[in-house]
Amino acid sequence: MKIVYHTALIALIFIVAKVPAQAEENAPAITEDVCNIQVSLFPPIQLCKVDTTIKGFRFGVFPMNRRMEGLDIGLLNWTTHDCTAFEWGLVNVVGGDAAGVQFSIVNVDCQDMVGWEAGAGNLALDDFVGLQSGTLNITGKSAVGVQFGAVNYASKMTGLQLGLVNVTGNLTGIQLGIANIASNGFLPVFPIINAAF
Repeated sequence: MKIVYHTALIALIFIVAKVPAQAEENAPAITEDVCNIQVSLFPPIQLCKVDTTIKGFRFGVFPMNRRMEGLDIGLLNWTTHDCTAFEWGLVNVVGGDAAGVQFSIVNVDCQDMVGWEAGAGNLALDDFVGLQSGTLNITGKSAVGVQFGAVNYASKMTGLQLGLVNVTGNLTGIQLGIANIASNGFLPVFPIINAAF
């Protein structure tokens, strides 16, 4: 039941996160405003506007900004474009590319992620390089590194999947778990261990 709840929550966050990112991709280029400190209750009740880049420290209940670089602490941390940071909160959402460390219940990266995601649910919609550790780890495209959790999924996996259920369309590495599914493994479905090199 928890997996169904987490999957539904991640899907909802993905839908909400993708809309602002797509709308801003089509917008004309603008001059970037930069702030070093952001304190936020929720947009627009925050020190710096939503279209500002934060280079330094961001703290709040629901901080939202264009880009984030530095330390990010809040309940719902939302970055509409790229984020290079240490993020800690209940939910971290990045509309663009992410790099660094994300600790929360749910981490959602709408494009590429490089680093470490730790949470109950971790979702990287494009490519992921690093460590995903959580109850449910999902990489939409290629994962390089380690997925460690109850359920691990990657369209293409290079590295190690360690969990109860491991699923990939294309494996270069090892799966360790109760159920291991890889279309190119030595068997497509195999308990305990599956591998392809």
